[in-house]
Amino acid sequence: MTQTTPNTQETNRIAGEIAVLMPLIARKVLFDFFQSVDISQSQLLTVVAVHDMGECRLSDLSQKMGISNPTASGLVDRLVQNGYMKREADPDDRRAVVLSVTDKGTKLTQKLRESTQQKWNNILTEIPQADQRDFIRILKVIKEKVS
Repeated sequence: MTQTTPNTQETNRIAGEIAVLMPLIARKVLFDFFQSVDISQSQLLTVVAVHDMGECRLSDLSQKMGISNPTASGLVDRLVQNGYMKREADPDDRRAVVLSVTDKGTKLTQKLRESTQQKWNNILTEIPQADQRDFIRILKVIKEKVS
């Protein structure tokens, strides 16, 4: 099978559908979870990012999330205060700090993933297996493009 570049009109149509679908999917999959936690969506995404990155500096977190250092710093401040993250001196550079998640942050990340997986299980059981395989294949391509 030969791959061709999609035409602009078709790409725009698909992008428009995705723009409508993404918020709907996010609400369906994540809304209940966001209502059950005591932090904002931005804070939750910050915990997950640091969890996935492992120990990191604030500048690395800012770059990964596509936000400014002051914005990331404010998010981290609140997460440290609430016990989801910690700041420690970087052993290689006394001027820098290293961010990491606490056990509470790890449990939150695991709870999010378990909740999300359960919601997706419920959705995917209604979709034929062949479509499920196509879906995951396409998601993996998209993940490569956004990572």
